[in-house]
Amino acid sequence: MDIELFLSNYNSSNIANGTSTAANNSKFQSKVKVKLVIESGGSTYEKSLESTNDQLKPLIIKLNNKIKKYEESLNKKNFVTPNKQSSSSMNLLQKSSTVNLSSPSLSQIGLTHHASLKNLQITTSPDIQQPAVPSNPIVFGVSLDTLIAKEKSMELRIPTFVSNILNTLFLHSLGVEGLFRISGSQMEIQNRRGIVNLGDYSTSRDDNPHVLTVLLKQFLRDLPEPICTNALYDLFLAASDQINFQQCKDNGFEVLKKLINSNLPVNNRNLLQHLIHFLRFVAMNQTVNLMGPSNLSRVFGPNLFWKKETGPLDIQILQSTSEKVNFITEQMILHYDTLFEEPLQTTSPAILSNTPINSNPSSIPTFNFGGKKLVIHSKLLGHNKSIQWMTLCGGGGGGSNSGGNNGELSGSRVWSLDSHGMARIWDSQNQQFIKEVEVVDQSKGGGGGAVYQMISTTVNNTVWTATSQKLAIWDIDGGLIGEIPGESYSLCESQNKEIWVGGPQVLNIYSLDGIPSFAPSNCTDNNGGELLKPIGTNLFMKGIIILAMCKVGQNRIWGCSSEKTLYVWDAKTKETIHQCEIQEKRPKRMACIEIDDTEYIWIGGDEGSIQIFNSKTFKLEHKILNQGWDKIFHIASINREIWIGFWDTTVRVFPGDPKNKEILIDYKGYHSDVVSSIIEVPNLKGGDPFIWFGSYDKSISIVSIKEDTAKSWNFTNIKKNFSRPIRQGFSSRG
Repeated sequence: MDIELFLSNYNSSNIANGTSTAANNSKFQSKVKVKLVIESGGSTYEKSLESTNDQLKPLIIKLNNKIKKYEESLNKKNFVTPNKQSSSSMNLLQKSSTVNLSSPSLSQIGLTHHASLKNLQITTSPDIQQPAVPSNPIVFGVSLDTLIAKEKSMELRIPTFVSNILNTLFLHSLGVEGLFRISGSQMEIQNRRGIVNLGDYSTSRDDNPHVLTVLLKQFLRDLPEPICTNALYDLFLAASDQINFQQCKDNGFEVLKKLINSNLPVNNRNLLQHLIHFLRFVAMNQTVNLMGPSNLSRVFGPNLFWKKETGPLDIQILQSTSEKVNFITEQMILHYDTLFEEPLQTTSPAILSNTPINSNPSSIPTFNFGGKKLVIHSKLLGHNKSIQWMTLCGGGGGGSNSGGNNGELSGSRVWSLDSHGMARIWDSQNQQFIKEVEVVDQSKGGGGGAVYQMISTTVNNTVWTATSQKLAIWDIDGGLIGEIPGESYSLCESQNKEIWVGGPQVLNIYSLDGIPSFAPSNCTDNNGGELLKPIGTNLFMKGIIILAMCKVGQNRIWGCSSEKTLYVWDAKTKETIHQCEIQEKRPKRMACIEIDDTEYIWIGGDEGSIQIFNSKTFKLEHKILNQGWDKIFHIASINREIWIGFWDTTVRVFPGDPKNKEILIDYKGYHSDVVSSIIEVPNLKGGDPFIWFGSYDKSISIVSIKEDTAKSWNFTNIKKNFSRPIRQGFSSRG
């Protein structure tokens, strides 16, 4: 009986347990033992673990999958696999297969010639045929040109091994403290290095980031010649001297720019640019990871620049050159935009919705669609929980609905709100963190409160937050203007200087007249009072909760209820103009877009279908069924397009005109989890506007849309290491 049969029996019995007897349940809670047995030189070594079936099942599945995955990678490389008679010693599918609980990876132990288990030396049995290891390492110690030439199918001119490491670090580890400075386990590093040299370049979110960073630095250090070449070493140091001298600083930057873009060999230049580009994102989050440009330069400089010395070393000269190397590396990180010419040298095709995942390696993504491209500028960290909402405020405000067209924006602040009720305030132009504000008091009983929505107003630049605890009003810098206790679910700024608030079975409407733009000096004790008294209204919705609202045209408010009903109100008289049933279990996201003098309202929710209504006729114009993407988390209108974040972690862009049903772009790559909020932010310095993506992975990515006038630096959709299950009921956003 093999392991697969055990797992199959476990799963089938677990399904039956829903209606089975207590005896069946007891059977799968009984004790089971997992053993690692290694036979070598006539001796047997064992390690075992005993627990219940339920507790050990995840470990068995994980190790079983690792073994199968590694065997597949060996077969792809045409390595010799173990013979049939001895396969049971290495394959978890056999009864005698075992689990190693103390080493980083069972596949690393089973397929490496030597490995250490605590203080035990393990040597594989000589009668087991080992995979044929190439006479020369595949990655480490090979010249860059040779490595690039071996990967003939690679379109982007950087090694796949490097690309995969940068991909994984970008998605999962930018906020890791001491990234590139802290080392990983030496045993794990050596085992992983051996696996890479066997041709397995795969990385995942489960990898120790400190092991990956050490491998990257070792790869650079083991190159026969440094990336910046021996021939140009002295010229780079001379450029460092000029930049460090105020009178010739500008000339020094010109020299450095020419060295990078004209003198470096093309493969060296591409790799250097990818590395420095990635280090910029690390440095952007130095308040989180403690690795600013100076720290990164000390770690990376010696791996980019070195020169073999033929004579005795002078300590003073060595220290001086080391300082210059670190300084020039720091300048490349600080001045990347001016030193490196965009786009990167590549011949990659545009990334469209039908591009296969992991078809094309690189480090940071640029996506193309409709003659335009998305270019990422920043990735911001700092939230400790999933980001739920973002809003733009200041100047022209940030729009009143959850994703509608914001018109002429001129905001100076972006607020991001997470599921723990903490809001972070950012400068919208330099994208720097300003302040953190507690919107939900998590010290209260019951685990704090839930976050439902956040908007900013165009009238007085205030920020409104709706939570399970209260409705609160803030100034753009985080001062509390006023609050009303009680649960609020949805918010919308009307055309008449009012805020519509969907509460428990009632719509409260508040006038913005008289509400100040800034909090009073004693704002900590301000609880609203008469300032926040709602306007009298008879919009009581018995047994109904309005989950989403948006303003439409000159005098309409559209809303969706928990009872699958669509409402249209007159914004002035507050009368209900139209209502109808909507085929969506929880229609909680809405956006309005104007196409050819007609406004269309896009509605989505937990069922994952998209319904598009005509604002003039109130009729359903088109319905896009769930195509396997599951829930909808955000809908935003940007220019003439609709941007939607889905549960499968993908953002899809649709043309605003419902007659055109084509998906313009279907991508993932900036985040490792759901994109839950999308806003457009103007570039007040001139140029292309920015698009901010807030995600459940606690990060914010900032991109711009540019006309694709030149060959772009393209990037594959990042392969995620987990799949999203279909979930029923309420999401964490309420």
